Amino acid sequence: MAPAGTTDDLVPRVQQELNVSGYASCTPDGVYGPQAASAVRAYQINNGREADGRVSVALYDHMRA
Repeated sequence: MAPAGTTDDLVPRVQQELNVSGYASCTPDGVYGPQAASAVRAYQINNGREADGRVSVALYDHMRA
C-alpha cells in the first residue's frame, strides 16, 4: 500500500482509473499526494470499501472489474 507522498508503480495505474471513473482529473504521474488520496477515499466510500485512502492491488483490481 502506498501512503500519501510516496511513489509506487501501481499508483499511476490507480490514478488513471480514477481519471476514467471521474474521481480525479490529474496526470497519472505516480506521485501519491493529497489529491490522489482524497480521490481514492471518495472512490472507496462510493463503492462500499473501507475508506483508508490507500492504494493496493485489491483496490486496483476492484477498479478494473
